Amino acid sequence: MSLTQASLKQWELLEGSSPMASSGCCSRDQSVSLSLAALEIDSVPPTGVLDSVVCFDEKETDSTIAYYYFDRESGTELFTTSNEGKQLFNFRPVRSRAVRCDRVSYAQKISNYGACGHKFTLTFRGRPTAFIEAFETIGCVVDQILVTHAAHSSLGVMAALIDRSTFLQFCSPETHIAKLRRLVDDIRDDELYLPLNECVLGGAFQVVNLDVSDDRVRRVWGSVVDSLLSISDLAQRGVRHHNQRELKRVCS
Repeated sequence: MSLTQASLKQWELLEGSSPMASSGCCSRDQSVSLSLAALEIDSVPPTGVLDSVVCFDEKETDSTIAYYYFDRESGTELFTTSNEGKQLFNFRPVRSRAVRCDRVSYAQKISNYGACGHKFTLTFRGRPTAFIEAFETIGCVVDQILVTHAAHSSLGVMAALIDRSTFLQFCSPETHIAKLRRLVDDIRDDELYLPLNECVLGGAFQVVNLDVSDDRVRRVWGSVVDSLLSISDLAQRGVRHHNQRELKRVCS
């Protein structure tokens, strides 16, 4: 794939950890990419084939699921059979991956740059499943949230053995949410929204309590959950619109 000038500009945004770069939006003509996943697109689906419809059950109510991250697979698979007997195929399907939790513990976190932060460990049946790290400004405002699956490793991602979305970074959550909202609301007809750099929260956050009594820590945890809930709601809306538009485009 050859990168256009617009793609190169977006690549620079990605390298700079721009909040907008975390939005999984890409153009079908490949001239503009707003996510790292978009830069990896080297082909478009054949005519009459769904483009990366997201396989995700929004009605899932399992209270042990903390969150879902999303992975984009290669190839094409049978999606469904329509009422007219026509088979629909899904090009590079996006699948949700559930991360479970029945307990949240806390520890103070020191970043590589010496910044003090907060590390929340999600465990399920005694084993860590994910880590959520939060860092605050001097004014005690959470300005960075990192969500890392317990199986994540940089080498594993580079070797394509581990999903890239096992690590999610939200720099300036408020800015991320605002830009994601504009993206979801104003997405163009030639663009796709794929939740590869967002997560959708599950039922565990409604029933699992943080094992800490410190007021500051509980305030930070509440801020983190509120931010992730906003991101989750927008991601679900984007997925719903994307799937509906793809089905309408192909079935019409």
